[in-house]
Amino acid sequence: MSEYQGCGKIRGLIKTRGRWQVILGDPGLILCLVAMKRNYELSVIFTPVLKEKGLTGAISGVESLVKKVKGKVLEMEEEGKQRLAYPIAKYHEGIYLFWRLELLTEKVGQFEKELKLQKGVLRQLLIKEEDK
Repeated sequence: MSEYQGCGKIRGLIKTRGRWQVILGDPGLILCLVAMKRNYELSVIFTPVLKEKGLTGAISGVESLVKKVKGKVLEMEEEGKQRLAYPIAKYHEGIYLFWRLELLTEKVGQFEKELKLQKGVLRQLLIKEEDK
């Protein structure tokens, strides 16, 4: 959850310049909310023509994109080459990789847009993990 210090009784929320701010009991005191981080699961299917060097480059590209949006890679799992249920861009196989990530909620849209532009990505799916 969002955290802030020096709290009094919260009077309301306002949005200024794209940021939410909390108005506390003292009318002169306004604090900015700290951005919220959530855990996500990312599934990516890469083209099967990527060789070992190309695949490691694609993986590091995704991980550098996570760092660019101030996220963190919690774990990564490689499933390897598998047959696709239907052809995607004339490929019948793909290399499956899965990540657990921690991302800022406000940067998720930017992350997804840039991930679609990464070289070798056939499909990608980012879902929010359930709160426990």
